[in-house]
Amino acid sequence: MILANPVLRLTSLAKRYGGPRGVWAIRDVGLDVRRGQIVGLVGPNGAGKTTTLSVVAGLIAPTSGEVFFEGRRCPDREPRAWLGAWVGEPGFYGHLSGVQHIRAVASLRGVRMSSADALTKLATVGLEGNVAHRKVRRYSTGMRQRLAYATTTTGDPQVIMLDEPTAGLDPEGIRLLLDDLVARASAGAAVLVSSHRLAEVESVADQITMIVEGRSEELPTAGMTTVARIRCSDVLAAEALAQGDYTVARLGRTLVTENGLDDRVAAIEADLREHGIEILSIETGAPTLEERFLLQVEAKRSAGQ
Repeated sequence: MILANPVLRLTSLAKRYGGPRGVWAIRDVGLDVRRGQIVGLVGPNGAGKTTTLSVVAGLIAPTSGEVFFEGRRCPDREPRAWLGAWVGEPGFYGHLSGVQHIRAVASLRGVRMSSADALTKLATVGLEGNVAHRKVRRYSTGMRQRLAYATTTTGDPQVIMLDEPTAGLDPEGIRLLLDDLVARASAGAAVLVSSHRLAEVESVADQITMIVEGRSEELPTAGMTTVARIRCSDVLAAEALAQGDYTVARLGRTLVTENGLDDRVAAIEADLREHGIEILSIETGAPTLEERFLLQVEAKRSAGQ
């Protein structure tokens, strides 16, 4: 892994829409991405992930804060030649074939790409054979996602930034994309990925930053060694009972809480039984990224942040 000073740095980014009395999309977002590193950006809907990526890409200007590339401040709303970015809904030239599309985009970036190189590039994301020569307007959603990724990484940009790249992909497409991202990071690219699919982020990310209510913080990897998963007959009632005393998160019919040194699991279990809530099972184990994230969000809400 290639690690040194941050190649991409965001400092105290904030964006407000609508003037002094407008709405804050983000309030204080900061993170570093180094060469050879994959950083995952996670958060609830509306937390400000896409706004953050849009500022980094130069699509919108921040109200305050700065973006730095290799230590140099990036002017607002200017092209970033070093960046391969996919933010929001990707755009396509529907009248072109996959090969023609990727060659056209490469040309706009100053990259000369032959038809043979374009076919090789498309093959890395599973767009092979006749599919590569099909009009893009006839592509399925998953095929367009693959094409968007191939287009974003054309020219081997130093920084790759993706917004929900695996949405609409089948398992094979997800594997191809994640494998390619890991290979690019290993070769020295700096990668920033925003996604709601936390298990996928967890599988590739070296660092995870969460945004909650417009503010960022690194999701800690230490301090929470195990969680308890309490599956019960009425998880909504169980959540209401436990929330007053402990930080808990609800996943389906399961209540999740940190399995610390205190007797919280026994106390929650006794309280649920007292209120007639049947406990179906209790198990403990290392927390998943989703569980750590949800518990962190609930802890912030309980603290009134």
